[in-house]
Amino acid sequence: MGSRTAWVVALLVAVLTLPIVAITVYFQVGIDQQIARAQTERQGLDGVDRFERLTADISALAMAASCPKVARTTVAAARARADADVDALNDSDVRGTWQSLRSSELSQADFDSFFDGMRTWIINLGDRSGLTFDPAIPGIDLGDSLGYRIPPAIDRLQRVRRSLCAGGSSMGMSQRITLVEHQTRAQQALTDNAQDVADVLTRAESRQSVAALSAASYRAQAAATVASTRLDALMTGPASAPGRAMTVEALDALIGSLYDLWRNETPVFRAMIDRRLEDLGRQRMIALVPGVVGVLAALLVSFLTIRLIYERAALTIAEKTAAENAEVAMHDPLTGLLNRRAFVGVMQRALAGPHDGAVCLLDIDNFKHVNDTYGHLSGDDVLINVSRIIEASVRSTDAVARLGGDEFAIFLHSPIDLHGVERVLASIAAEAAAPILSRGQTIRSTISAGASMIGLTTDGVEDALAAADLALYAAKSSARGSFIVQTAGAGA
Repeated sequence: MGSRTAWVVALLVAVLTLPIVAITVYFQVGIDQQIARAQTERQGLDGVDRFERLTADISALAMAASCPKVARTTVAAARARADADVDALNDSDVRGTWQSLRSSELSQADFDSFFDGMRTWIINLGDRSGLTFDPAIPGIDLGDSLGYRIPPAIDRLQRVRRSLCAGGSSMGMSQRITLVEHQTRAQQALTDNAQDVADVLTRAESRQSVAALSAASYRAQAAATVASTRLDALMTGPASAPGRAMTVEALDALIGSLYDLWRNETPVFRAMIDRRLEDLGRQRMIALVPGVVGVLAALLVSFLTIRLIYERAALTIAEKTAAENAEVAMHDPLTGLLNRRAFVGVMQRALAGPHDGAVCLLDIDNFKHVNDTYGHLSGDDVLINVSRIIEASVRSTDAVARLGGDEFAIFLHSPIDLHGVERVLASIAAEAAAPILSRGQTIRSTISAGASMIGLTTDGVEDALAAADLALYAAKSSARGSFIVQTAGAGA
């Protein structure tokens, strides 16, 4: 009898204590993971500091090499500082790129390629340190950081500077046009920087860091106004040597103020991380209290109730997560259209019965040129615009998908005839050819399309897609922005 009682007591103690201990450990592990991530982010900010120093020294080296008369440092001094910065980064890719640049004729070197490579490096730094470029992930978003935004602006300003140094006593029309282009893009980058500063100030929690960043932002805006005024005067008036020197001096001041602005952003991020670590430390201590003082005092009914609520909540979250995962698995994350897997499934189900219809493949002409010219974000805007045009041009019973890259597909359910397919594709092609405004830039693109009428000679999904692909190839070969509909039984 006594042994049975002991077993009952032991079981009761286990029932009361083990779940509480497990829950306590679970929260401790979760908090520890968040603390480790915040510490990794703080280490990543050290890399951002090193990145800032390197880009500043490479910028000074570019100026010393191309404009020695107005440079504030010598090539040798700037090169020595850059060597030390590269060693501090301790990255093989950066070191290889730097050695290639270092061994070249610096007065003719391609510094733009180096700055592009450094932007790739900071993206990789974000992946390694948790300083993410994905705003959906909690933490510091480097996509809104000046460490990602300022280098392109400085790159454009450097081009203006080098162009001014390379010119003679007069300034031709082509040089003026080049200066206008670089100035316009630099001004757009400076506008983006101002918005990013406003975002950072909104999220910041330290008054001291906010004040420093605000002051640095004001100085950068003032320097930008002076530089813009002198550039305007130089480009619209005579290109005298004193005017060039004053303009280069103003650009130097602007670039210096941008680096100062950049350096004042990192303390804001450090303060945010430090605040998060303090909060997590308090949460860790609070999470220990139930495990220390609540184990023996917990009532069985309370435990069962909490257990029931916990399991119900976990089940609800699991069901919701499963539904969201199923939805995500069937749709393209950028456009919201069906993905290739879902589209093939729709066609397989439709063609399993006595149905016909048409399958269309569409391709944005020269989409790589759009990405290279306007940037991937603008390329995404073009993809989204095309997807909305296609959706608006078909019936609710039809299926639209993005197969990947810039390739889209449409499955037009029966009833549909050749003229109906042509009307749909003509409408899409006409609307897609209209220019769109993306991030202050006007982008023009066209769509080529190929379609296959599904009939007796089409054995299945693969045949239908293959026929449409041949029609698309023929359309792109004949004229961009056109379409070809291949009827059943037609040759390739």
